[in-house]
Amino acid sequence: MYHSLFNILSGRNTRQGLWGLPLLVALLISLWLTVETTQFATAENLFNLVAQAMPLIIAALGQLIVVLIGGLDLSVGSVISFTTAVLALDQPAIVLIPAVFLLAAFIGLINGLAITRFNVHPIIATLSTQYIVLGITRILRPVSGGTVPEIVIAAVSGSFLGIPYPVFWGIVVILVGWNCSTDRGTGCICSRSAAASRPAPRVRPATSASPTVATAVRQSAFRAR
Repeated sequence: MYHSLFNILSGRNTRQGLWGLPLLVALLISLWLTVETTQFATAENLFNLVAQAMPLIIAALGQLIVVLIGGLDLSVGSVISFTTAVLALDQPAIVLIPAVFLLAAFIGLINGLAITRFNVHPIIATLSTQYIVLGITRILRPVSGGTVPEIVIAAVSGSFLGIPYPVFWGIVVILVGWNCSTDRGTGCICSRSAAASRPAPRVRPATSASPTVATAVRQSAFRAR
């Protein structure tokens, strides 16, 4: 048992790498905070921590699916920033919300075409997209701030059946991603049946639509400053 634990913490004889040590450090920090403070190990604080981490969890899930099918997307962060800047423009919600999803899907389409049709390496394609999108974002929003539609704030500030909305949306995305990864989803880009129908394994989609969902969760932070 000691030998197995040592292998996990040291990353030896495993393909997953050194993942046990960061997990152990996080557990030790959580234990220390639980002992030293009275507010840490409360349901309210734990829900708050999960709600704050949920945008990253959603984006990481999308990136995970991309990596599992053999791709890589470096433009996720810039797409989140760009769609957030678009959503903070002073326009009606009925215009901004569809625009956010359409623009994010268009960026993913550009990445996918560059990789699958023009044989550009995923790192090169998505890295180029990252800087282009960041430049557009700086034009739209040179400084931090802005106000998002009230419907977006309501969608991430309340709760559903006692579960904070960010956690609820995260659970929905995780279930959808799980449905795709286990090949139960119909029409999912990451389904094994779709992958098996491709004529050559060198075709590697490398984009993710999850930044649009993560953007919606993050909007409560974009109240007017």
